[in-house]
Amino acid sequence: MSELSQNLSRPKLSDAISALRIRDFRRFWFAGLASNSGGWLQGIASPFIMYEMTESGTWVGASVFALMIPMAIVGPFAGPMADRLSRRKILLVCEVLLATIAVSNAVLWGAGVREPLIYVAVNVIYGIGNGYALPAWQAYVADLVPRDFLMNAITLNSTQFNAARAIGPSVGGVVLAVLGPAWAFLGNGISFIVVFCTLLTLPRTSPSPLADRTDSQLSQFAKGWAYAKTQPTIMTGYLAATFVAILGGPLVRYTSFFLSRTCLRQASFVLVF
Repeated sequence: MSELSQNLSRPKLSDAISALRIRDFRRFWFAGLASNSGGWLQGIASPFIMYEMTESGTWVGASVFALMIPMAIVGPFAGPMADRLSRRKILLVCEVLLATIAVSNAVLWGAGVREPLIYVAVNVIYGIGNGYALPAWQAYVADLVPRDFLMNAITLNSTQFNAARAIGPSVGGVVLAVLGPAWAFLGNGISFIVVFCTLLTLPRTSPSPLADRTDSQLSQFAKGWAYAKTQPTIMTGYLAATFVAILGGPLVRYTSFFLSRTCLRQASFVLVF
């Protein structure tokens, strides 16, 4: 193979991040990285304080359950809503709700509230907000880039989520050990404000012109599920994501419980993260 053909076939870094050349998507991407990293601050602080209060693995599990299950329950409604309404408006409302919840957690902990059931209830509301935000977030990517850049933008959006999974717990471990849980919650609240302010500068969007507004949201969800079952590629990706989410998702959130049971203290907590 000639040197010219080798150069032509070799992938370039600029091609891998081509969608970041689009200003609106680039700003949305970096705001998302900040917000999702902040979300992991709360993601590790919440089970940490639950174990601090109760020393019970059951309560830690309840707090994680209260966060995750509402997201699954609202999913059949959140997806169609992201088609019927402006995705930008949905995100603006959700960011305000999620920021309020995060700051409320910081205030509650800072004020000395140590009733675990209160934090479980707050996690339920937080999970509902996240459940409505995620489909709108994924769909909004398509509103920010031309069609030729869409696949790259989707890939970069997934990369951003994965990068946040590394950055957030690492920073969160330090914040918990040095400043305490209230600051971890507050950091998450600030990260939502960053996204809210960024969204205000991004283009207004209209509902999808292809959305069917005659069917109920559950009916739309059923049609989408029926279509997905006919597409092996979609179902493979869905089942793989479900498997990873169920078996791998809770691991980071249970780390505080594991460290406490193995007699490791806050310094070790930071090193692990």
